[in-house]
Amino acid sequence: MTITRDKFSKLENILGYIFGISFFINFNLSKELITGMIIVTLLRYFLYGERLECGDKKIEKYLLFFLFGGLIWNFFAGMSFIPVRQYLKIMRWVILPFYFYPLMSRDKKYINKFSYGLFLGGVILFLKSAYEFYKAPWTRVYGFEGIDTTGFGGMVIGIIGFALLLNKKEYIKKILGLALMGIGMGLIVFTQMRSAMIGILIGYLIVLLFSINYKKLLVLLGIMGILMGISLKNIEHSSLKRFTTAFDTEKTLGNSSNYMRILLWKNAIWRIKEHPIMGSGTNNDKKLFLEYCYNMKEETPTEKYMKDAMIFREFSDSHNMYLNAISDNGIFSLVQFFLWFGICPYLFIKNRKSFNENIRILNLMVGGILASYYFSGLTWSVWRNKWTPMIFWMSLVVLIYCYGIEKKENNQ
Repeated sequence: MTITRDKFSKLENILGYIFGISFFINFNLSKELITGMIIVTLLRYFLYGERLECGDKKIEKYLLFFLFGGLIWNFFAGMSFIPVRQYLKIMRWVILPFYFYPLMSRDKKYINKFSYGLFLGGVILFLKSAYEFYKAPWTRVYGFEGIDTTGFGGMVIGIIGFALLLNKKEYIKKILGLALMGIGMGLIVFTQMRSAMIGILIGYLIVLLFSINYKKLLVLLGIMGILMGISLKNIEHSSLKRFTTAFDTEKTLGNSSNYMRILLWKNAIWRIKEHPIMGSGTNNDKKLFLEYCYNMKEETPTEKYMKDAMIFREFSDSHNMYLNAISDNGIFSLVQFFLWFGICPYLFIKNRKSFNENIRILNLMVGGILASYYFSGLTWSVWRNKWTPMIFWMSLVVLIYCYGIEKKENNQ
């Protein structure tokens, strides 16, 4: 007996809501739900004859080319299925636009309902992290999925809150925005994630630039001035050391995190020169990485420590998503770069022209989140990392939703 479309829709909706709740608190569940989403998307076609769609046929074809073209490319780049599997792990999130766009386009309130679960997950993450921080003040908290995931989660939540604060007219939503900003900044402070701290400020700047008026600017500067004044007055300078040394490049053991990144970038540039056309295949460059490391100088204790750390901790990542992309996929990385800096900015600009206030605010949130994500990619592997690729793909979901809705309304 075939399930009715109404009952099937309820299944789709519930699966999406659970994904929203799990987004900030359970990566393994999110990963398993992706499998369910793939199955449901296929059933849409086999049971009801509904084709894949995500708001625009050209974007659909581009995403499918990015997926299947990349799989073929990675096989020939690494001449094995190892990089193919690694590429597929990263690209599994490509199902999200195809899964969520039909749901959001059928029910315009769906995105609001989805956000309730998202915010609930964010609050749970904050409470757990705050408890960890309370037990061990100024020790970097783990949260649910690790320091980086928790910090970048705070970055996303804070930018959403900032967009609500500046652009929503209802006081209740402004208060919600302020609360989300506090949750986001709290998570960043708990984890001491410098990349997330700078990222959230860049996200704020983008949101501010596209929704600016002098009254809002003065209110914002006043709020930020008060919060920063209170924070700096009550926090010991030594506790802020990770933030105050964010751009320090001194070659010392006390600055090993920053210095290590510079060495990782040099290593990545050398690997790119070794395979400039095809790349090494996704996450398939450990052999080349170690070859470079074994030839590093070790004339000082700091150099020896760094060399040993890179070899024995088995780093094979540049901590830069752009260098990773080129090292992995050579010239095929241009497809990835065009998605990041061609398609997404195009959708953002088109969506800004909408007469629908909710569409403009959603678009603004995502613009700020993507700007912070792109910046974070300079110093962190936000594309290869387990959880952080979801930031990009869910942002793309919202951009495509806004664009698709505008196209439908304009064609009516």
